[in-house]
Amino acid sequence: MVKALLALGRRGQADSRLVSYLDRGEVKNVLRGLRQGITLMELLVVLSVIATLSALLFPMVSQSLRRSYVTSCQSQLRQIGQALKMYMADCGEDEWPCHLRLLVLGYLSEDLLICPWERAVASGAIRRFLDEHPGIARPWSSYQLFCRAGLDDPRLGLPLTYSEVLRRRGEMTPIAICREHREPFRIGPDRFPGSAWYLPREPIVVLRKDGSVHLSMKGGTWTDSTYLNPIVDALEL
Repeated sequence: MVKALLALGRRGQADSRLVSYLDRGEVKNVLRGLRQGITLMELLVVLSVIATLSALLFPMVSQSLRRSYVTSCQSQLRQIGQALKMYMADCGEDEWPCHLRLLVLGYLSEDLLICPWERAVASGAIRRFLDEHPGIARPWSSYQLFCRAGLDDPRLGLPLTYSEVLRRRGEMTPIAICREHREPFRIGPDRFPGSAWYLPREPIVVLRKDGSVHLSMKGGTWTDSTYLNPIVDALEL
């Protein structure tokens, strides 16, 4: 009981001090200062600082994000390389298939057939592309696979066959690549007029015959003629 009375006494003293503080009008002065806020000049300075920081940081964040997609793409191509080897071993063949969609039958998830960067920035364009071309076999892949039988066809009139490239480069010969980090290669740049997707300084992801995956800054773009000849890519990348 004594402790309770003492507590009430202390609380009464605090209440009396609060009443005295309010009577002096000091709280009113504080509230009046809060209502005034910051000046227009201070607001403009703050906005200017935010704009400057955004201009400096956004390219860095954007480049970092793109690089993360490149890393994910490398991982997917490694899995594709492993799936190709298992497919060839099971089929008793020395050549990889000409279509990645064949790997979906027990060797690879269909989700791994599309570059993660392209899936992130152009999933709608991919759907429209496939809707406009119902004759394209499904599942579709954004990765470019080098088909030895097709590229050795003499009717193409190529100056060099893919088999000759294999003899020259051996295990380092590209067997699949991803150009999508540089440009919309598979579905075409006409779907992205004036798009910031055209990034000529971005790498091409290369899966080699030995199963390794590398990044290459070589190779052409849609504005060059070299991309039209996959043999040049097989030699350069």
